[in-house]
Amino acid sequence: MVITIYVGIRILETIDPLKPTTGEGSQSENQKQVSLTSGNIAIAIFSFLAIGLCVVLAVWQWQRAELADARYTADKAFSKHQLVELPANPKTFQRVRISGTVLKVYFLDNKTNNHQAGRELLVEVAINNEAMVYDRVLVNIGWQARSVGLSPEYTIPEAISLEGVLKIPNAGFQLQDPQLDPSWPQLMQHVDIELLSSFHSKNFYPAVVYSSTPVSNWPVSSSLQVKNKYQMHIGYSVQWMLLALVFAVLFIKTTRREEHEGKQEMAT
Repeated sequence: MVITIYVGIRILETIDPLKPTTGEGSQSENQKQVSLTSGNIAIAIFSFLAIGLCVVLAVWQWQRAELADARYTADKAFSKHQLVELPANPKTFQRVRISGTVLKVYFLDNKTNNHQAGRELLVEVAINNEAMVYDRVLVNIGWQARSVGLSPEYTIPEAISLEGVLKIPNAGFQLQDPQLDPSWPQLMQHVDIELLSSFHSKNFYPAVVYSSTPVSNWPVSSSLQVKNKYQMHIGYSVQWMLLALVFAVLFIKTTRREEHEGKQEMAT
């Protein structure tokens, strides 16, 4: 932020609406007026863009703060609830128990654990419940280092029985169709339930179960550790608003100074 303020000040200082446009001689009164107007317009455009960007970023951080607080509140509320079987209408952070046969293994790329790059393991589990309209569910059983490659570091059990937390995945931004990647669906960048259902001609459960029960020796997903980052995002929002205020003050001071100097020079 300090660097941004410094750069903004330097740009405003370098914009000189009274700089002569000819190499020799003095400007006429009309030329001075045109130069003054052009300089002020340049200062105004830069200032308004900078202020607008800062305000947008401040609002964005404020919205992130509200979202972080809502997530944390929801997690704490569901942590007090009793475990339930997979509900027909899943809710994020709902605590569930699940058991079933493991059918396939997938890897979710670009996941970290203690600042180490790696992948999370997702197992496809059969749902043996005739009352459910779904016949498959993805269960996140843990994390492993990327150096291990696309093979489980430990033995995948044939069947699992565990407790976990539901999370409804977001498709996320993708540059191309995942099916164009030869490693998909074994290696995924994002969990796309609808795409998996279509690809396998199965009806996948619309949420992923994040296991809170250790499976083999894999560490559980770090996303289970929900922290309230409300204060952090509010701090960022306040900083961006203060930066917008700084640019507004600089704009007012610069235009007044240039207007005053322009009047003095045109009077001579």
